[in-house]
Amino acid sequence: IASVPVNIRSSPAEGAGNQISGMTASLATDVADPVERLARIAQSTRASKLAHEAMGARTLMQLADTPPPMLVSLAIQFYSRAQLSRRLRVPYNLVISNVPGLPQPLYHMGARVTGAYSFGICFDGAGLYIGLMSHADQIDFGVLACRELVPDPWFIADGIRASRDELVHAAKGKA
Repeated sequence: IASVPVNIRSSPAEGAGNQISGMTASLATDVADPVERLARIAQSTRASKLAHEAMGARTLMQLADTPPPMLVSLAIQFYSRAQLSRRLRVPYNLVISNVPGLPQPLYHMGARVTGAYSFGICFDGAGLYIGLMSHADQIDFGVLACRELVPDPWFIADGIRASRDELVHAAKGKA
């Protein structure tokens, strides 16, 4: 199960800063067929979006704003220090986020930027973050992992590439 940040800003005119909520989605890792897996993921994200919209993103944000930020920070520290993740499972295994980048090439000191990698944070009990960032005509994947929970993040990165290749192969077979 992935936690997916969701932008709730209705327009850029609403001001600066992040206005995000979140939803969960199944990655259907128990489904072997890549086309069926993708269909199940799409079904899961549609259902989660409908539930998210039914509750109202603004309501979700207001719930998050209810406790004072310092209290939330203390609660997170307590959760970590007391190792509650070993007794109370978080409702997701990883965070997946996408960040749309600029459509044109970027340069730094005259050199073209060849990759732009999103990064995030890992939480106790959900020690994997996968970030996608678009840049010019490509999408780059960033993988960040807690070494105790995911000792070989390259295994995850290689799996992303293999899954993409499976989908491309399946699409070519149907064309």
